[in-house]
Amino acid sequence: MTIDYSIERDLRAIPAEKELLQLKLLRAVGKATDEGVPQRTIAGMLGVAQPEVSRIVKKLRLNPSARERSPREVMLEHAGGR
Repeated sequence: MTIDYSIERDLRAIPAEKELLQLKLLRAVGKATDEGVPQRTIAGMLGVAQPEVSRIVKKLRLNPSARERSPREVMLEHAGGR
């Protein structure tokens, strides 16, 4: 069976786009907490529970470099077709 190139490209891009979206989430939550927005408010805007926001904040605290653009991010953007 032959798969159309555009379908294959779209399917292969999904994992990269998913990881990029995770980075966007981390940075948005980080920016909001830096601005003093309460975690409950952030959670409400994201449609998640407050403990999930707390976990995201903890990830940022343990890995502050996630706030900066990385070579991996450039590769993911390319893989995602951006």
